[in-house]
Amino acid sequence: SNKPSQKPSSEPSHLRSDSPSNNPTPEVSSKPSLSFRPSSVPSNHPTPDVSSKPSLSHKPSEVPSNEPTIVATPNPVSESPSASPSESPTVDLSEVPSSSPTKLSQSPSHHPSQSPSLTPSGHPSFLPSTPPTTETTGGTWERISIDDFENGWGTFAHTGLPEGKPDASRITPSNTRQQQYLPRNSAALRIRDKSGVDSSVFQYQDHDVSGYSGLRVSFWYTPRSMERDEGFFLEYSSDGGISWIKLKTFQNDLEFVDDGSFYNDTVDFQNSEEAYVPTNHARIRFRCNASGNGDYVYLDDILWEGYKSS
Repeated sequence: SNKPSQKPSSEPSHLRSDSPSNNPTPEVSSKPSLSFRPSSVPSNHPTPDVSSKPSLSHKPSEVPSNEPTIVATPNPVSESPSASPSESPTVDLSEVPSSSPTKLSQSPSHHPSQSPSLTPSGHPSFLPSTPPTTETTGGTWERISIDDFENGWGTFAHTGLPEGKPDASRITPSNTRQQQYLPRNSAALRIRDKSGVDSSVFQYQDHDVSGYSGLRVSFWYTPRSMERDEGFFLEYSSDGGISWIKLKTFQNDLEFVDDGSFYNDTVDFQNSEEAYVPTNHARIRFRCNASGNGDYVYLDDILWEGYKSS
């Protein structure tokens, strides 16, 4: 057989006219994948016309070549080549998980519902973690009361017992050692122990909720030194504080984990443990259910709302 000349002709073989040549050209597969090494200096010879993007990446040679080099692939890739990446690809940071998620909220399931986010510079934002189940189509939620305790007790009060060291108190900015436990701001209410009404904070005035078809309470809390089966209650009175029913029981290892986290919960009265009656003598209270003076619950940003149908 004839042996092709080692020196290519002045033009690439696949671009010449149909006139016969004295020198046979090497056989190239019908659909080769091409790798092209461009020359930094313009060549006198025409550049092969490559209509499709090669599947192989190319890297310019450090030493310019006087002639283009055509490399035939024995088994061309059958798949369509992917689009060439940009020079500086961007990264979608929304898919990159946070390295240190912070547990801020609590759902009524066995394990706390975590709302991971970066550790806040101050305190987490006031957003209820549990969506209310009361039907909200065609109506509005109206504020009944809201308390952040920055300037006092707000709508809440306590018995002041036992004297000197009450089981219910207000933590202020001067209590520097306890600031780390406050779930929201620089002041909060604190309940402890298991002394009945003395271990509770309660609203001292009646609220008229008789015109609402639904009620809910949202609040932040931090448990501290709670043992298993200890916790606190959210309760409701329809007769001005004479009697109380349980709306929800918050128990360690069920509704929360005592690990120093801040929790946010929304309690819908439609899901209350005991049936409630909306009256014009309504009040709410929080009562501790622990075992000693070293078992605390810190409460803040208590929002009570009523749903009024349109």
